[in-house]
Amino acid sequence: MFGGEPLRASVTGSRLRRRAFESARWTRSIRWRGAAPCRASAVAFAIVAAGAECRALCPEVSLNSSLPVYQSGSTAGAPNNFAGTSCTDGYGGIGDDGGTAPERTFAFVAPFTGSYIIDTIGSAFDTVLYVRDGSCGGSQLACSDDIDPANLQSRVTVDLTAGQTIIIFVDGYMGASGTFNLNIALIPPNDNCFTPEAITSTPFTQTLDTANATVSEDDPIQSCSSHSDQVGTNSVWYSFTAPADGIVNVDTAGSTYDTVLTANTGECGLSTEVVYGCNDDASASDATSAISFAAVAGTTYTMEVTEYGDYGEGGILYFALDFLPAATPTPTATPIAPTATRTPTATASITSTPSRTPTQTPTLTHPPTQTQTPTPTPSPLPTSTPTVAASQAPTATWTATATASVTDTPSPTPTPSPTTTPRPCVGDCNADQRVLPGEVLRCVAIALGDDLLATCSACDANADGRVLPGEVLTAVDNALNGCR
Repeated sequence: MFGGEPLRASVTGSRLRRRAFESARWTRSIRWRGAAPCRASAVAFAIVAAGAECRALCPEVSLNSSLPVYQSGSTAGAPNNFAGTSCTDGYGGIGDDGGTAPERTFAFVAPFTGSYIIDTIGSAFDTVLYVRDGSCGGSQLACSDDIDPANLQSRVTVDLTAGQTIIIFVDGYMGASGTFNLNIALIPPNDNCFTPEAITSTPFTQTLDTANATVSEDDPIQSCSSHSDQVGTNSVWYSFTAPADGIVNVDTAGSTYDTVLTANTGECGLSTEVVYGCNDDASASDATSAISFAAVAGTTYTMEVTEYGDYGEGGILYFALDFLPAATPTPTATPIAPTATRTPTATASITSTPSRTPTQTPTLTHPPTQTQTPTPTPSPLPTSTPTVAASQAPTATWTATATASVTDTPSPTPTPSPTTTPRPCVGDCNADQRVLPGEVLRCVAIALGDDLLATCSACDANADGRVLPGEVLTAVDNALNGCR
């Protein structure tokens, strides 16, 4: 008796023993309607024999939260108790939900807030993958049947907060089972055009694993790509605002996969590719990328790095950006001969004082002698004697002033000779002692009149304000053989 009902007599002994054996096999991983695990006991055997529902212990394994997570196993012989809903099939439609195949279940706690990519790449069968929030019966967050028409493994992307628990189900397409790989990784934070890595100082370098980078529907076309749709995979983004007019040099030298590099301006989804701002291969033997373009002060540029092709797996990206402010033209100093200043001759100026004018000494004048006239007076009148006053002769003054006026003329100051600044290697726009293909192309553009000399004055070897074919060839030689 179980639950007040007798076991059905139609259950044969052999069938009972087989079910009992299966029950014992999963004694640690079986639950009955979410209650305690079914045990290898007569009661459990009777439950299984009676057809009562026994559910697999869920989750079976709690995964380590250290990223990235790699878990392998097999679904062969596992119970079939769950199924996904609305699982994408890689064609833009709905695929199989895994309802007819056995599955394995795993718990994972997100160590960080961000977007996580979970996939079964490397599995040996056609998988179905779905994720639920919190518990095995929680709401479904995502479900995938196939990644794309050429890849029968499964991949989902879920946004999680730090500490959030999810349950991951590895299931199979139309009853398929086998060995599997379960991979979990945090998507790079600059995976989207709206969340680029902001570059605030130069030179800037970054090493990044792009294996889990994704592609957005609004990722722009890369004009230099020879791929059919000119949109790569595993895209990551950077942004840089030019502090002044100048040259921006970007490259992915040393990266472990075939990169395509583009610079754009404008809003995400509506951006415009910068002139000379796209490169697939740096050279015929180098699948990494390098660009060099003229930047305008205050303009924000977004750089996108993708992997060439449709089904990329990414790799280790080495991203480098440098900025070279536009050089301010230095005026050429024209030597001017010093002007000789005549030194005035000292002139002795003598002021003549008039000669002494002798003062005439007055002559003593004797008045006429009075003649005595006889008068009745017998006594003659007395004679008057005049008093003579002598005037003092004035003193003669001699003034001889000699004035000598001499002006000292300072020696002329020599004009400094203009300093000759050594010119950089021809074609080396950013003065890093190497000439990149983008810099050679810039020299060609300047020679054709399609670009300004100010964007790369190093193309003008003789500083005559123009770029001739010979100077372009010199830049090509420097690109091939190095600056000398």
